[in-house]
Amino acid sequence: MAFDLKYYADVFATIDSIYRQELNRPADLGGLVNWFYHVRENGRDADWLRAEIRKSDEWHAIHDKPQPQSLPRLVPTGSVFRLENGVRFTAIECSDFNLFGRYLVEGEDVVREVMKERAAHGFNTLRVWLAYSGDAQFEAEIGRLVPSEHPGMYSRIPEFAALASAYGLYVEFTAFTGGAIPRHWEQIGTALEGVTNVIVELTNENNTHTPNIDSAAYRPIPGVVCSHGSNGARSAPVRPPWGYEVYHTNDISEWWRQGSHNGMEFSQGDAEGQIVPSHAPVIENEKTRPDRDAHPNHHEDSAAAAALLIAGSCYHSQSGKRSDLFDARDRAFAEVFVRGAKSVDLACQEGSYRHAMELEGPNDLRVYQKVYGDGRRYTVTIRK
Repeated sequence: MAFDLKYYADVFATIDSIYRQELNRPADLGGLVNWFYHVRENGRDADWLRAEIRKSDEWHAIHDKPQPQSLPRLVPTGSVFRLENGVRFTAIECSDFNLFGRYLVEGEDVVREVMKERAAHGFNTLRVWLAYSGDAQFEAEIGRLVPSEHPGMYSRIPEFAALASAYGLYVEFTAFTGGAIPRHWEQIGTALEGVTNVIVELTNENNTHTPNIDSAAYRPIPGVVCSHGSNGARSAPVRPPWGYEVYHTNDISEWWRQGSHNGMEFSQGDAEGQIVPSHAPVIENEKTRPDRDAHPNHHEDSAAAAALLIAGSCYHSQSGKRSDLFDARDRAFAEVFVRGAKSVDLACQEGSYRHAMELEGPNDLRVYQKVYGDGRRYTVTIRK
């Protein structure tokens, strides 16, 4: 039989085309020969070839990756956030300080694995820093991200946010964690134009830094929900308030109850009239880590109370500071934290606060409720 050059050329072209469509690359010589043999000798056709490729590990490595999606914006609504479509929301957040830094240095695949894990555990928000450095111990525990060392850094912020959206995640970016950086705030604002799954806090624990920033010199980014930032643990948020506020409870006494209760008072005011209410959502976005408090009930109850009384809270861990996959301890505490946050029916959000002292037993620290006029009551018990 005469050699039919056109036939072979057509088969090779078909095989190569399928490789490009399914694997985003041309077929290599081995692939061409292998698939050609099956097509030619066993009467297989292009549909069979495509089906076989879709069984391969290489195909799944490409196509099992979720793609970016357009998430509805978070909208401050009284003391909580709503999605812009009206759906109720509470922040179930995870510290991931070094995640954008890892993205810049190590690339998408490493960061995908972390995002995939966080989303699989039930987190819906990541707290990510955009500038940080320090001594050797600091950088070993967290990492290093100095914007001047990464030309083009700001242009990569939208693609990072898009990657988070593929896993249904919102991002709370923290702009400053130390002294001022020329044009940093402005360039973050430019980068976030049109990005829907991001909120931004100006500064982390500003009253504990030397140097810190002059927070009064900054204004919210137009079109982005911004917080004026945090001060150190137990300190009031940086004020005047912007679109939302943040509060820290690292290592303070009864941290697992104070975050939600004190946060509520910053938003709604206190009974004594000593706290000027912001009437803005408050997120407890940094709290005691599991290596500092190994009581699972404390982490579970703190998350539940934050979902009941404020706009949510953040699970803080050593793994999260580095933005590593959770180690065994941090994974176990992440599970109880998310369980607590998800135990609360968000229908509670318009209810009135009540301290239900009559329900408190000897092993309880507090019992908090949200109460409606029609008799509905939503209750969270804070255990000792």
